[in-house]
Amino acid sequence: MANTGKLINYSTRPAKSIERKMLKDLLLRLFPFGGANKYKYVGFGAKYFSDFNLFHNSLHIDDMVSIEQDLNNKNKYLFNKPFSCIDMKFGKSCEVLPKIKLDGKVICWLDYDQVLQEFMLSDFATLVEKVESGSVLILSYNSHPLDKKKLITKYPDLSSGYIKKALEDNLSPELVPHSFDERGMQNKTKFSQFLRSVIHSKAQSLVATRNAGLDEEEKLNLKQVVYFDYADGAHMSTVGYMVYSNKDRENYDRTSIEELDFFKDKNESYEIEVPNLTYREVQSLLQYMPDKNTELIEKGIVSEKDFELFSKHYKYFPNFIETPVF
Repeated sequence: MANTGKLINYSTRPAKSIERKMLKDLLLRLFPFGGANKYKYVGFGAKYFSDFNLFHNSLHIDDMVSIEQDLNNKNKYLFNKPFSCIDMKFGKSCEVLPKIKLDGKVICWLDYDQVLQEFMLSDFATLVEKVESGSVLILSYNSHPLDKKKLITKYPDLSSGYIKKALEDNLSPELVPHSFDERGMQNKTKFSQFLRSVIHSKAQSLVATRNAGLDEEEKLNLKQVVYFDYADGAHMSTVGYMVYSNKDRENYDRTSIEELDFFKDKNESYEIEVPNLTYREVQSLLQYMPDKNTELIEKGIVSEKDFELFSKHYKYFPNFIETPVF
C-alpha cells in the first residue's frame, strides 16, 4: 500500500465517498449474523481514517484494526487516529495480516491504491483461509489499463506480448492464461473485467481447498456481492465477497443483500460515475428527489446526463463543500 495519504484526502474523493456509503448500506444488512457492531473491522486508515469514522459512527463497530506501512510517520497516524478503539498495526499488510487475530466475524477492506499485484492476492488468501462464516472481504485496487508505450520501453527484448508480460510480472505467470489475448486490453472495462476474473478464480480456488477438510454443513460459500468501477483520477475497481457456510445460507438470504441496486455477482461492474454539479445545483436537485422533475434540464442549468447520474446516486452523494476561512 503506497503512502498516497500525503497527496490525497480520501474523504473528499467523490466517487470513493459514494462507494464508501454504499458499502455501509451493505454492511447494515448483516443483522442475521448478529449485526455489524459485533464484527471486527480491519482496514487501511491512512491519516484520514474515512472508513473508520463512517463504520464506527454508522455501524457502531468498536473492534477496529488499522494497518499502516509508513513507519516513518507513526506519530502522525497516532495523532490523527479518531477513536481509542482503533488498534494501530505498523508494517506491510503481508506481514501484519497473518498476525491479526481473526476469530469471530470480520469485515476487512483491503483498500489498495496500486495496480493489482501478487502480494494483494496473498493478503486476500490469508483472509479466505481464516475468517469464519458471516465475514465480509473487500479488495480495492488500481485497474487503469496498462500503458503499452511505457511497456515497450520497459521490455525492449520483446516484439509483442507486452501487456501479458507485465501482468505475469505483477500477478505471477500461472494466473495469466496461456491463451491471453491483448486485444482490447486498453479498454478500461475489458481490463477491469480481466482483473476481476483473476481475483474470482483465485478466491474460488482458495475456498475449495479450505472446504476439502470440512463437513457439508461447514463448507463455505464465497459469494461476490459487489463489483464497482469508478475514477477519481485513475480508474479503480472494488470486488467484495460475503463468506457464509452451508448451514448459514438462510442467514445470508435474510440479509437481502441481493436486493441492493448496486449488488453485482458476475463479471459486469456497477459503475460509479459522478456528475459535474455545483453545490447549489446539488441542493436544488435534492429537493426534487426521488421524483424526476426536469425543470433544471429545461432551463439549461443541468445536463440530462448529469441529472440521470445524480438521480442514480443522490442518496450517497458527498455532502462536503469547500469553505473559505478568513
